[in-house]
Amino acid sequence: AEMAGTPDLRQLPMYVVGVSVIVNLPGVAAEGPVQLNLTRELLVDIFAERVKVWSDPELVAVNPGLAALGLLPNVSITRFVRGDSSGTTSIFTTALKAFNSSWTAVGTLVAWPSSSGLLRAANQSYGMAMSVMATPYSLGYVGYDVSLLLGLATAQFLDPTTGAVQALTQDALS
Repeated sequence: AEMAGTPDLRQLPMYVVGVSVIVNLPGVAAEGPVQLNLTRELLVDIFAERVKVWSDPELVAVNPGLAALGLLPNVSITRFVRGDSSGTTSIFTTALKAFNSSWTAVGTLVAWPSSSGLLRAANQSYGMAMSVMATPYSLGYVGYDVSLLLGLATAQFLDPTTGAVQALTQDALS
């Protein structure tokens, strides 16, 4: 009834969610004193399988504290991705493309690079979260709400110009 006087008005349902990169790196906890730092390029390199082990020099360079504590071992990175069609995957892969134009797999269900055999698929957000939680030395992605609700360890992202850790509010709003 309220909209009867505005026949050209259209309602579009929208859902906005931030995406968190969740990690299961022994020694790194959601509220712990040490966190995993990533750059945007490094995230793309991990999902493109150019960075395959936790001790990779690119990871060590942005995580000297973790390296000094022995928390970046020469162990393969298991990557979890969504096996079902997912808006979170669309957001995540669109971000990967924005971070590096060489990334080409964008959409709700994509063919991920998987030559190493360390790619695992999980269905639904909670399936992804539980899979990462159950698999040491792994990472994946979920909506920020899921990572917060479950108290998951998440990666911190370094500002591409200053190298400082970006505030969550800035990431969520940009």
